[in-house]
Amino acid sequence: MLQIACFLLGISICGFAWIMIHEPRTLWSGVSLLWTLFCLAVTMFLILSKYADWLAQHDILMYILVALLLAAMGFSLAFPILLIVTLFIEGVKVIKYEGLKPANLLTLLFSVLLYLYLAIWPVIGGLEKGRLGTKFYMFTSLSALYMLSLMAVYLLSAVLNLFHLRKHRNADYIIVLGAGVIGTRITPLLAARIDRGIELLQSNPKAVLIMSGGQGPGEEIAEGEAMAKYAKQRGVGPEQIIIERKSRSTKENLLFSRELMNSRQSK
Repeated sequence: MLQIACFLLGISICGFAWIMIHEPRTLWSGVSLLWTLFCLAVTMFLILSKYADWLAQHDILMYILVALLLAAMGFSLAFPILLIVTLFIEGVKVIKYEGLKPANLLTLLFSVLLYLYLAIWPVIGGLEKGRLGTKFYMFTSLSALYMLSLMAVYLLSAVLNLFHLRKHRNADYIIVLGAGVIGTRITPLLAARIDRGIELLQSNPKAVLIMSGGQGPGEEIAEGEAMAKYAKQRGVGPEQIIIERKSRSTKENLLFSRELMNSRQSK
């Protein structure tokens, strides 16, 4: 069993490293990290169980293995709390920067519901077996566990995506997605996206920025035009900017940006 656990741990570490080097932007980065942590916890537990007597004679090794096991278990236990705090803070930021809209309330609402579930739900969990309440409790618990797993993957993937091991990719295009503007003014959230695109442009000087975003309700100009104006103010030359003005969704952002790439390459 220990050999199998060590083999799976080695494969997991190699898989995680490969994803981070070649394609860290996918959700597989979060999935592979969670799986690696799980394999680490299982491996440490099996090692401690099998070699407990021998390790008891080697204090340093014992402390290291116990520390790794406790770290893996502690992360698993602390993650829901960290998730609640992170979602609450980010939810407040979204409302502050983007306005009080139904879609902007989802992050904050999920953090509140998750807190209520973890803080209050256990109190009402001691229902008698066979009752409808118990079945509802089990269904809700499984649903919460499923949502926690999804949020863990998304959150870890987002954090891991902040670490770019290969910024110099000789990229031809860098697409910056629109996020709504107020009149003609760029919001802080969208400004952060553009700044990140400019940062990548500095690492890939031959690339071109595609500012992708159409004109939505309450917007005086297309998001792409407002984004291009902001990028020029930040020192980006007009020859390094392409404006995409038609998209109304993320899918259209990518489709129409691809069309601009193809038309530019065919010239």
